[in-house]
Amino acid sequence: MRIHRYQFLLLPLFCFALAHAADAPQPDSLIKDLLGEVSETEIRSTIQALQDFKSRMLGQPGNAAAAEYLHKRFSAIPKLTVDYQDEKLRNVIATLKGSDAVSTAVFMVGAHYDSTSKDPLDAPGATDDAAGCAVVLEFARILSRHAPRHTVKFTCWNGEEAGLKGSFSYADEAAKKKEDIRLYVNCDSIACDPQNRLLLDIVFEKNATDIKDAMVANNDLYGIGFKLQFNQHHCGGDHVPFIRKGYTAIMLHQEDHAHQHSPADTIDKVSTRYTASAARLSLSVLAAQAGAGRAQEK
Repeated sequence: MRIHRYQFLLLPLFCFALAHAADAPQPDSLIKDLLGEVSETEIRSTIQALQDFKSRMLGQPGNAAAAEYLHKRFSAIPKLTVDYQDEKLRNVIATLKGSDAVSTAVFMVGAHYDSTSKDPLDAPGATDDAAGCAVVLEFARILSRHAPRHTVKFTCWNGEEAGLKGSFSYADEAAKKKEDIRLYVNCDSIACDPQNRLLLDIVFEKNATDIKDAMVANNDLYGIGFKLQFNQHHCGGDHVPFIRKGYTAIMLHQEDHAHQHSPADTIDKVSTRYTASAARLSLSVLAAQAGAGRAQEK
């Protein structure tokens, strides 16, 4: 066989490409498995159940009923300890104790279960924020099976629409107790994608830049498929109280839509594909940070 001179010239380039391919980040096989467990069916079922309370506005009967529903759902998941925080507001806090008995680190994901509307009796809040609560329940269902190294808290806040009351109450209490919260991920309005653009806004401040970068990397690494934008939303959210107390916090948010805060914010506006994708993106980072990845087993 005759070997042409150009083949010798190409050989170093081929070796260089192989070496860099070997250095490229590889998906964590356990994280990949976790993402595969996210269920659009479960997400839709939870959104429908919360919408069925008709109104979850603070002070409405459906608000108290939603708190009891979420408490019951979390309590049915093995290994979780479930409590109400703040006797008046009744934030629902489900805790999965980490496998490392020495670690004080806490990682959190949250959403708000209250809703709002121009008609207090008709505030379905499917995209804002029943979908976020559905994602938090998915996190709990999935991570409870995989014993992360550090403690994870799954939180559903009350009174977000009345001035972030629930998350302020918790963040104030956590700061006084010097709770070692390493990361809070807020899932608020992550369901509406009417143009099927898969455009997601990541809202963060400087101390969460590493978390934002991890989300950007994982969006490609695990083939999640979002078009990402950054800090396009300046609205408040339950991440704000944590930031003000010096904790690292980040929020995911959909594009704006016309039905928010109205009786028309119903489940027919929900893209479970979009919500599940947001769940996978945030889970890929939170699970790794909390020590649920394969690399943490070594």
